[in-house]
Amino acid sequence: ITHPNSFDLGTARMQQMFFKTVHAKQPKLQDSDSIEKLREHIQNVIAPAKKKQNWKKPKQILASSGTARALWKITRRFEKKKHSKNRAMSLDALSKALEQMKGMSIGQLLAMEGMEANRVDMILAGAVLFEEIMKILKVKTAYITEFSLKDGMIEFAIENLRNKSKSPSDFHIEDFISRAKKLGAEEAHFRNVRELSEKLFDQLKTFHKLKPEWKVYLAAAAILHDCGKSI
Repeated sequence: ITHPNSFDLGTARMQQMFFKTVHAKQPKLQDSDSIEKLREHIQNVIAPAKKKQNWKKPKQILASSGTARALWKITRRFEKKKHSKNRAMSLDALSKALEQMKGMSIGQLLAMEGMEANRVDMILAGAVLFEEIMKILKVKTAYITEFSLKDGMIEFAIENLRNKSKSPSDFHIEDFISRAKKLGAEEAHFRNVRELSEKLFDQLKTFHKLKPEWKVYLAAAAILHDCGKSI
């Protein structure tokens, strides 16, 4: 990893900011003005990091989010070439799918081939975000992985169990604090939540029956619990 970045571009949040909540019977999901405002927002968020870090054109990009996987399913019928083996999604197919989706109601979106019901509320914002990222990075194809962050966490935990090692998370609490502050979390608040959470863990141990080493996971969750607002 040469340039790790976390951007304030969560699809659920952007859907609320730019597209609001829509009714299933509403004939038009969004107008072009809202989409253009979202495009401009995405560019303004990403451009400073791209310029500062002097990003080079990548050979390929890999996406692991649930929204990316949902978009891949939707865009397959727009592909000129079939990429069933390598789970590829072209910019051209994504743009065609987005053009069709932006005039749809939620009911019409749900009827689209490949649409996932749990993604319908954020699929438009996700499509605009993905399209802009591909344009910014100047790539024509993205590859969608079946794996995600949780897979890495599970593998990491299994490896620790095999090695009979304790969780190393306690060595990273200060790193969690630093990251939370960078993501805009209020330090006094998350420290208070952490303190209360750890007291509850200790006072309720006769009920949850967890070993003491599990308390560090609760502490990490308490520190990071508000970071989703920016992610």
